Amino acid sequence: MCFPVFYIVFISWIAIYRYDNIITNVSKANTINQIIKTDIANELWSIVAGNKLFKDGSQYVILSRVKNGIDEMKTSTQVPVNFNYLEVASRAIQTLEGYVDRLGEQIEKGAPVVENEAVLDEVRSVATVVSDVLQDFIVAEIESGAKTNEDIKNYSVVLMLIQGVITLIMIIIVVRTLVFISESIRQPIHDMESLSSRIASGDFGARVQLPDIEELDNLAKNLNMMVGKIQELIDENIREQQNLKKS
Repeated sequence: MCFPVFYIVFISWIAIYRYDNIITNVSKANTINQIIKTDIANELWSIVAGNKLFKDGSQYVILSRVKNGIDEMKTSTQVPVNFNYLEVASRAIQTLEGYVDRLGEQIEKGAPVVENEAVLDEVRSVATVVSDVLQDFIVAEIESGAKTNEDIKNYSVVLMLIQGVITLIMIIIVVRTLVFISESIRQPIHDMESLSSRIASGDFGARVQLPDIEELDNLAKNLNMMVGKIQELIDENIREQQNLKKS
């Protein structure tokens, strides 16, 4: 009866672990998606527009946050297809980082604004690719969550069947045990009742078999001893009567 309890605890723990990973990954992917679509492009536009120096910008900090977030999702993603989405996103981020380095080199060399804007357009294009890939990853993770939910339903049906079979087996065992215990007690009592009837009818050679039940063994032994004692007393009385007759 303990088996279904352990089973449901184990399955529940697995389900909670999967759901936690899926929810965490979806949340991280959504956050990274927003960063890629807006933060990196806005930061580089401020640099290209001359609002801040390249060395003072936080573009590399943003890229580092994105890469770390993707790496964390890789470690917790259990579906190979979803992992492939993150691999594509990682390679696109490397390409994006290359464009950022190129933009820094051009600004340092004093390249025209037109060239810097061209690189910025490339950055936006790659960022769009990363955003699309992350969006596909989010959809795939949600589908994995739906599959996990379906698996839990199937596990629940299996658990109900197992619980029903175990309950049926336990009922059969209990009924058979009750019948066995009842018979093991009834039969020795019946034997001792028959012994008392035979004793009452004068059959002092009758004996009852020990029932191998602790509570009834002593009673059976005492009955056998009592019959033996009665037989001995009768035999002794006969001898005395015979001796008396001879005398």
